[in-house]
Amino acid sequence: MTLLETVRWNVHALLVEAEGLQSPARDLLRGRVEVLTCASSVAEARALLASARPDLVVIDLDLDPREVLHLLTAEPLPRVPAYVVISGTADPAQTFRLAQLGVRAFVAKPLAEEAVHEAIRTAIEDPPDFLPHLRAVVGFLPIHDIERLARKTMMQQALARAGGSKTGAAKLLHVSRQLLQHMMRGQKRLC
Repeated sequence: MTLLETVRWNVHALLVEAEGLQSPARDLLRGRVEVLTCASSVAEARALLASARPDLVVIDLDLDPREVLHLLTAEPLPRVPAYVVISGTADPAQTFRLAQLGVRAFVAKPLAEEAVHEAIRTAIEDPPDFLPHLRAVVGFLPIHDIERLARKTMMQQALARAGGSKTGAAKLLHVSRQLLQHMMRGQKRLC
């Protein structure tokens, strides 16, 4: 038994790829994640994202690149999963766009077990780095616009994760419920 065969992750994974094909990603995930849900289309994945609430999504960009990009820009989910994209046809512009949309790792086909393992490990264990995004907007947007966008995004995500509960959202953000309500009122005035 190799080291890769002994690794287990305590996560719910959603694998989105064409049915009936040999799948190194499926072979790697099966038995190494707590729950493995499979979808054979982006539409099926969209439905499962809201109901199954996976921690990790491994998706094949080659299914439908436009739909995969649309899926990544969808409304806030109750839980934002870590995304790993696999593809044999993605060009540099597509991979750059995927990174901008928050994809945590990219694996080129043909898939090697070690590459898939490392991409999944990185996506699960390493927090996203938002500093490059902040650095990139310097000189393009005023700081108050960035603060407002960050606050709005974090409030929307916290409310989505808490099922609309302001108390739950405040706990996720580590602020008081009153402060959250004050920030929400401020957002409404700015819109």
